[in-house]
Amino acid sequence: MKIKTVIIVFTFTAILASCKKENNTKNVSPKLVADTTSISFGTIGTIGNVVKKNFILSAAGNEVISWQATANSNWFHLSQSLGEVLSMKDTITVSINTSTLTYGNYEGEIIITPFIKNVVQTPITIKVTANINVQTIIGYALTKDETWSGNILLTGDIVIPSGFSLTINPGTKIMVAYQDLSFDGGALPNGVDFDVKGNLYLKGTANNPVQILSNYDTSAREVWKGIFLNGHLEMTYCAISNSHYGIFIFSSVTNAPLIKHCQFSTITTSMVDFSAVETSFSNNSFINVQEGYSLFVSNKHASIDSSLFNNNTLTDVSISGVISNIISNASINVTNSNFSNNHWNNLMLTGYGYVTNSKITATNCYGINTYSTNEYGNTIILQNQLLTPNQKVGCGFTLSITSQSMKAEHILSPNALQTENEKALILNQKHKIQ
Repeated sequence: MKIKTVIIVFTFTAILASCKKENNTKNVSPKLVADTTSISFGTIGTIGNVVKKNFILSAAGNEVISWQATANSNWFHLSQSLGEVLSMKDTITVSINTSTLTYGNYEGEIIITPFIKNVVQTPITIKVTANINVQTIIGYALTKDETWSGNILLTGDIVIPSGFSLTINPGTKIMVAYQDLSFDGGALPNGVDFDVKGNLYLKGTANNPVQILSNYDTSAREVWKGIFLNGHLEMTYCAISNSHYGIFIFSSVTNAPLIKHCQFSTITTSMVDFSAVETSFSNNSFINVQEGYSLFVSNKHASIDSSLFNNNTLTDVSISGVISNIISNASINVTNSNFSNNHWNNLMLTGYGYVTNSKITATNCYGINTYSTNEYGNTIILQNQLLTPNQKVGCGFTLSITSQSMKAEHILSPNALQTENEKALILNQKHKIQ
């Protein structure tokens, strides 16, 4: 009998608990519930991508609730506008395409109307906000001195005429458009460039470098054209990425540029130098580029100090000539610098007799493994090569680099390199005539 009594009590208790639970469910008024009353995308400093946020709709009570959602603004979009919930929940994605938005604050609302047995219930309102902290500059020729700051989408060439200056403040991030230029009046057609006939000052700091990079694909080269110098340039703590040329120094330049603590990455040719004035560069980083520094003028001396050359596909430092522009008596001194993972030549003087009686001297450097042979009166001199890397070399700040993988087909042949050098010569001659 004791066993029976236990069984009866247990069964009765379970039935009471089940009934109580059922009664509690029936007592809950059916209602559509959103897990938030507001969605904030915050401050967005990079445009060109799609940003997403989610919210969840669920049902209270024991009724099927259908719903319809509408947005009162077209700057954001909903992943779905109709649905129904009971035991399952609906997750709705709110997205904004930042490439369609301009600088400023954005506000809007999502109005969700519930229906229970086709009867309209009290709507739910969710507030949506975003701040686009990117200014769009369409490109133009300066008519006065200008200073830039903040996040900028650049959609056209910037021409700095003689007598005018453009100053770019610390922390400025310039994202360059790939196609559909709004102004194409710079040094090269069909791509954004800075055409500097006046003065360009890029004034970054170690904690807030200036950045100029692609808005389209940060892993690609030649998205934009580069900085073309016919005037004066001073750039410190600056990162240049995704261009064809980093800095192209024309033969008309008579005032040596200051380029120090700068990073050149994912570029075809980082620095092309046709100027006759003696140039000196220090504490720069050349990472994932085809060519680092290339000197294209006779009877000139250049020096490079405390720089980093890493993962480059062709030449790190070179004196370059072509059949129509033979270079002679040029020299480059490289000191206290580190080299690693180059796919061809760390140091190079163009062969075929296009460079003669010229010299590259490397002193207190680490990692130089490949270099061109001494011929046509050219010499490469290695002095006190180090077994351990130099300290405190390179640009002095850290930025992530998204790069294309290094495949064999990406590495130019010597003939293709000559073609690239011919292009540089033609470009210099064109601007020399102008």
